[in-house]
Amino acid sequence: MNRNTPRRRRNQSPSNGACIEYILYCRKSSKEDTGKQILSLDRQESWAKRTGGANSHLIKMVLKEEQSARTPYRRPVFNDLVTRIKQGDAQGIYVWKLDRLARNPEEAGIILGMLSRGDIQHIITSQREYYPEDNAIISYVDFGLADQYSRDLSVNVHDGLHNRARNGYYPAYAPIGYLNTKNNEKGTNKILVDPDRFAKLKEAFQLFLTGDYSVPKIKHIAETQWLLTARGGKKRPERPLTRSAWYRIFSNTFYSGHFEYPKGSGNWCVGNHKPMITLEEFERIQVLLGRKGKPRGIKRNHPYLGLFKCGSCPAMVTAEAKVKRQKNGNVHFYTYYHCTKRVQRNCPERSIEINDLERQVLDKLSTVTISDDFKDFAIRCLETENVEDERKNQSMRENKIVALNKIDQQLHNLNVKFTSVENIGGEIFSDTEYLSLKRELKNSRLKIETALQRSDGELIQYANEQTKNEFILAHNVRARFLTGDNEARQNIVSRIGSNRTLKDRNVAITLRKPLKSIAENRDIVENEISKVRTSKKLDNTTDITDLVTACRLMRRLVDEVRTYFIMNYDAD
Repeated sequence: MNRNTPRRRRNQSPSNGACIEYILYCRKSSKEDTGKQILSLDRQESWAKRTGGANSHLIKMVLKEEQSARTPYRRPVFNDLVTRIKQGDAQGIYVWKLDRLARNPEEAGIILGMLSRGDIQHIITSQREYYPEDNAIISYVDFGLADQYSRDLSVNVHDGLHNRARNGYYPAYAPIGYLNTKNNEKGTNKILVDPDRFAKLKEAFQLFLTGDYSVPKIKHIAETQWLLTARGGKKRPERPLTRSAWYRIFSNTFYSGHFEYPKGSGNWCVGNHKPMITLEEFERIQVLLGRKGKPRGIKRNHPYLGLFKCGSCPAMVTAEAKVKRQKNGNVHFYTYYHCTKRVQRNCPERSIEINDLERQVLDKLSTVTISDDFKDFAIRCLETENVEDERKNQSMRENKIVALNKIDQQLHNLNVKFTSVENIGGEIFSDTEYLSLKRELKNSRLKIETALQRSDGELIQYANEQTKNEFILAHNVRARFLTGDNEARQNIVSRIGSNRTLKDRNVAITLRKPLKSIAENRDIVENEISKVRTSKKLDNTTDITDLVTACRLMRRLVDEVRTYFIMNYDAD
């Protein structure tokens, strides 16, 4: 006998079985993986007809449905099945598995009630059969397992989607301009750029940002000039975007690289997909759309946040974006920096506009900016110093050994004096003084020993590289600030110094010692370079090394910067 052929009960006569008419109910959920979880509708029908023919059962009609059974009372075909059986059109049901009939307690109760009352006289599945006289516990358990499977599946899917959202992967159908990957392993699909539509949508955003194009005008350009259409599918062809679709596009944060998941939860995620516009541009679009009051729980990417402190209280400085609309329709965007006032609510410091703040930062950078000649001479001076490195290394090593021997002698003298007869009563050193002096000497000895074990060549190489980078930074720091993006400017302000404060709308930055040395000596060194170049320019045979050798102040400055990095090798 075929394993799918239900066995006839011993107390059922063929005549009784023949009088039962059956309805075949086939269902699959459109959200389920038909290749792994359930049979397709056609395969369910094929199984039922094969099994019914083998048992001489009359399948009166076939009902098919593509609808999830998780939520009750949303399946019109199932409701039609129940109605037909109550009207006496059939007395039995063919169904692939019991969970095809119901996966929720409400609809499972309907089937169990009809079975217990005899409205349904026979249910045939691929696994077992159910009769009114069966023990009801078996039916309840089978339906309960189906309901629990649905619950577990929902929890697993829910957790998986939230985890992908937290990792930056948009767990939904990609909006126009992007594509979903389909061939990757389940759970690893990503959002890709649509090569046919991304550039056109990006151009539409840029047109709207100018303020000269309305949404209907952009819609017309996209249809007539760009031939932009929405993606087609199995049941719908490609078609032009509607006016409401354009408004949804311009209001969708996804295009700025951020998305909210779940919708309306206030949980904002940073996407891994390529954004079309920045957050600042998105906010401007919302203003142009007249939606400036709409809350957006997105953190704006203001530069310099966390870098400046208030000059009047210990609080940090924060940033705030403002929009001003003029009567003539012009829209202006401003960013102000001010004290958070979390320490002192009545802090007197007023806000400063970002352009004024950056102007003062540029003034500060101008004090350290050096000319091309200054930078080139400094690097050449550094190279000439490298010839003396071996000699200096040996000299430094000898100096360390001398210092080490001197400390050993001091420790010996300290022990002799402490244990001498003259110090029996602590007249020379008390116990506390002795231990303190001994600890200091031993710490000094340990530092020198560590320095001796370390490669002097490695130290000099590190100091030379850092010194070279410092003069290159001083040469192009102002240009990099002018041409860099927000992140680059923030890195520059962070790198050049510390103790950054805002007081009375004035920016104060304490330059790092190497840059401070360059700033303090810049003018006199520039003057020296000019004089040396003028005095040597008539001699074409003069090597630039000779020019550098003549720059006494330059060599002193380079040595000062280099010494700083040598002394702070471990700290850096």
